[in-house]
Amino acid sequence: CVNERDAEQVGAKGRATGNPLWAEYFKDADVARSRRLLHARSPDEFITLCPGTKDAVINIVHWHDMIVALAEVSATELSHLRQLAVVLAPRSDDPGPYQSLVHYGNALGERHKLRVEISDQKADDLVPGANLVLNSTSPQIHAIVRDIPCIDHYTRLAQQWNVEETGQEMRPLAYTGAVLNDYGATRWGLNDHLVSIIKNPTQLLEAQRRAIVRATAEEVLSRITAALVDAVVD
Repeated sequence: CVNERDAEQVGAKGRATGNPLWAEYFKDADVARSRRLLHARSPDEFITLCPGTKDAVINIVHWHDMIVALAEVSATELSHLRQLAVVLAPRSDDPGPYQSLVHYGNALGERHKLRVEISDQKADDLVPGANLVLNSTSPQIHAIVRDIPCIDHYTRLAQQWNVEETGQEMRPLAYTGAVLNDYGATRWGLNDHLVSIIKNPTQLLEAQRRAIVRATAEEVLSRITAALVDAVVD
């Protein structure tokens, strides 16, 4: 995988084709299987999926905020609503010190209709069954394709991490309206976003469908193949 600058340095031509790995996101999803992998306790349990980054510290900061925010809103504005869950999905190469977070999260959650667990499944396998996705890159693209709402919640510390990862403090989709933004994050901003999404889960649909054009997996791969053929011919 190369960008245009890398291609120019070796005299090659770079063409925007899309990510072939994302082609899978446009296929029909087995939502029931995904809900089983998420250990959903009921059909209407509201599950927030938290995919992991490469940095355990950034994960802990944001996952802590999500657990506490959901506990708070379930005890106040959403006290009449259904069971809530937070599923943490660290990368497979990240052993992370997350068990204490799960333990204390569940101790807090006992009073607030909230459960917390850590999954050993790939985040992409969990996305179709989630009701909300926090942060991330590919899983967020996957969620948007499947009309699942997303929140970008990045603390000031994490925005510096974003700069090292992407060159910008804000993630690309933050500018599209396809996600709810909480940059320079406070937990209170996250609380407001959670209440908004749970009460109106379809509010982002129009912006999501503008941000990422729907296509079949075959159409995505066809465009990639055509661009590769054109590059060879050129």
